[in-house]
Amino acid sequence: MSGEKIGDELTDNAYKDDGYRFHDVFHSAYVAILGWSPVIRKLLKRKRKSKPLVDEVEDGGRAGVIDEAISAIVFITPANTLSLRV
Repeated sequence: MSGEKIGDELTDNAYKDDGYRFHDVFHSAYVAILGWSPVIRKLLKRKRKSKPLVDEVEDGGRAGVIDEAISAIVFITPANTLSLRV
C-alpha cells in the first residue's frame, strides 16, 4: 500500500503448488465488496482500538479466523467441484 509492503511472504504450505499463496486477494475483495476484512485491518494496522467492543467483535481473533476460513473455502471449492466432474 502506497509503496509499502504489507504482510509476510507466503508459500502454498502444500506439497504441490496450488496458488494458495495468492489467497489474500480474497481478503482484498471482502474490503472492496463488503467494506470489511479483519485480516486486512490487522495487516494495515487499522484495527479500531478506540472502540473496544468493535475491536473485539469485528476486528478480533474470532473474526480473523472466520475471514481466513471463508477464504480457504472459497479457494478450495472450485478445485473440488472440478474434480467431482472428472
